[in-house]
Amino acid sequence: MKSKVKLDSRFSSVLTDDKFYEKYTMDPRGRKGNYSTKEDLLRFYRMSSDEESSDEEKASSTDEEESMEEGEKVDAESQGKQKKNNKKDSKKNIQREKDDLKEKEVRRDKRESIDEEEGQKRISLFHKGFVNH
Repeated sequence: MKSKVKLDSRFSSVLTDDKFYEKYTMDPRGRKGNYSTKEDLLRFYRMSSDEESSDEEKASSTDEEESMEEGEKVDAESQGKQKKNNKKDSKKNIQREKDDLKEKEVRRDKRESIDEEEGQKRISLFHKGFVNH
């Protein structure tokens, strides 16, 4: 089995408090039984011991601070680029939609003119007596 996610003391209530659990009599596939979300939570999460978490926090805190500064710079740059790309994409999409609407209007106008021409032909043929009533 894969390793479980460690929850530190801030989230201990998730595994101990009853307000995080629901009981149900049918699983998502419709099979009857007595089920609880507690089983699911315990399957995926475990409490980390205070010693274990404090050692990890000390070791990773300096690394996180350094990587946060570098990461923030990279994130800001990538967000700026992403915003520019989104604007370009949205402008392209708007233009594409406008072009599509114009094409639809042209096609509709052609259909209407063809329908009018056929109607005029039928009327003239009717008056001439070539079309059955």
